[in-house]
Amino acid sequence: EGVRQQVFSTVLRNGLGVGVNRLSYGDMPRTTMTDKAGSTSGSYSAADLAAVAGYGRRLNAFMTLGAALKYVQSNIAEFSARGAAVDVGGRIELEPIYELPLALGWAVQNLGLVRPRYVNTKEDFPTLLRLGAAYELSFLGQKLTAAFEADREASDEVTFHPGLEWSPAAWFAVRAGYDGRNQAGPGVTAGAGVNVGDFSLDYAYVTFGDLGDSHRISIALRWGGLPAERRPMKA
Repeated sequence: EGVRQQVFSTVLRNGLGVGVNRLSYGDMPRTTMTDKAGSTSGSYSAADLAAVAGYGRRLNAFMTLGAALKYVQSNIAEFSARGAAVDVGGRIELEPIYELPLALGWAVQNLGLVRPRYVNTKEDFPTLLRLGAAYELSFLGQKLTAAFEADREASDEVTFHPGLEWSPAAWFAVRAGYDGRNQAGPGVTAGAGVNVGDFSLDYAYVTFGDLGDSHRISIALRWGGLPAERRPMKA
């Protein structure tokens, strides 16, 4: 329906990263209180933009921490709102301590610093808490990763996001999962990924019921990164 999203990000090996995420809703018919039924007064557009800069580092053999500052701008017709928020998160790997192939992660997103305001009304950022875990198994002699995530926004119920990733080869992975936040469809997702040298290509399929299906493709290029067999695949 004319909705477009563009995402670009880059991360340096020293832990610094920047990114831009833009969501455009396309042109929509404008109606006013004086318009007759079925008539319009031209059209208007709406778009959201988020620019983020962050830093993360490994504290020791098993713990990693990071934080990011982001600027958010939202536009509807001739009106706009701007704000700023902070994300923080961390990861703990239990294998270096207990020889258990389990990783635990957490993140708190959208901690508002500057509340966006449309005209005279200020809006709160949707603060989100995420808890996750990933466990590595063996299936048909190859690595199988089972992941689970629980999310909760401040005023919403907890949603669950389990997933599986199997790597029949070091350069290839297939994935399946469930998105508990997808209220328009069954929530089932599927995808695959390929690593060739420093290049990776990932594909995901998400269905939204009567709203149609979504095909998501991401491309990444790494300079001087980890070899393909050591890179964490996208869940």
